[in-house]
Amino acid sequence: MAIPTYWLGCMWLPDTILQAIEKKARSFLWESGAGRGLHLQNWNTVMSSKAEGGLAIRKLKEAKAALLGKLVFKVLNRQESPWVKLLRAKYGELNPWSPSVPARASWVWRALVNTAVMIRGGCRKLIGNGRTTKAATEPWLSSVSWNRQPWQMHPRLMNEELLVSDLIAEARGQVDRMVGNGRLTRR
Repeated sequence: MAIPTYWLGCMWLPDTILQAIEKKARSFLWESGAGRGLHLQNWNTVMSSKAEGGLAIRKLKEAKAALLGKLVFKVLNRQESPWVKLLRAKYGELNPWSPSVPARASWVWRALVNTAVMIRGGCRKLIGNGRTTKAATEPWLSSVSWNRQPWQMHPRLMNEELLVSDLIAEARGQVDRMVGNGRLTRR
């Protein structure tokens, strides 16, 4: 299973192909030359760890997500490696919240975008100064439920181009005005 694992780390293989590979692995273990065989163990037992009595064969669908997720993490965190620099120079930023794949994108970039979309539910964006975080389309408030997010409560925030830095600047201006009017005092 080493060859499929290599390709899982750099290509988005369809689930049908992964199922076909696992079917071949099962038939290798269980079938004789005549296409028949005796199933001595359940496939889930075979795939369990060696400590649990299995052969530690990975579930390919889960391995695909883990291996490509590691590459997505490197791209999102701007790792200083040549392949990340090359992909960012050619395709720009990888944004899991508004993914776009150019028509002539490489299979590696397509795999990264597909994986980013798959794992985005568990991701949150750190806003820093807020100049690169869109307030309405990117999850930046991790402790607030979806229906209580600011864009769900105020129609002005539905503007897809509104940045978190705009909200920070507006809030700072309101505090400054309140201090200037004497409604709020600094301690």
